Amino acid sequence: MLNKRLSAFTISELMIALALTGIMTSFAYMGFNYTQKLLHQFNEQNYFIVQFTELNKRLNLLSGSVNEVIMEDENRFVLKSDSINCKIAFNPKYILLNMSGMIDTFHLKVVGLKSGFEIMNHPLWENKLINHIAFDVVYQKEIFHMSFNKNYDAYSKIILETQNN
Repeated sequence: MLNKRLSAFTISELMIALALTGIMTSFAYMGFNYTQKLLHQFNEQNYFIVQFTELNKRLNLLSGSVNEVIMEDENRFVLKSDSINCKIAFNPKYILLNMSGMIDTFHLKVVGLKSGFEIMNHPLWENKLINHIAFDVVYQKEIFHMSFNKNYDAYSKIILETQNN
């Protein structure tokens, strides 16, 4: 009875199983790291898209509701309507939109800010009233163009020019 043979794995079989398990674990870990990197890139891209579309939506809404757009300095503009005064400040790394005391920060890299002036007859309004703001937003070596346009009709221009007389 003492000579019963036990069936078990040999040490070489255990070492081969351990080596195969280690190889499979390292492949799984590399795949997990790659998936994590892709998820991080997706989150960054998604954040950019949300910021870009929200700013575009706000600028489109403001373009129809404001009466006048005035340049404070080369990077700051005031958008005035009957009920709202809104300020937009362009910095190289972000855009601030101050509307009724609430400040929204859009984390977008702004380059090439350009503005166009409305032709006015009154000297106080000359080179002050803005009809076009254009800028580029940079994301990972790609450039996205964004613009804000305000069309003034003759009646609103006359009202603005007679207010300061």
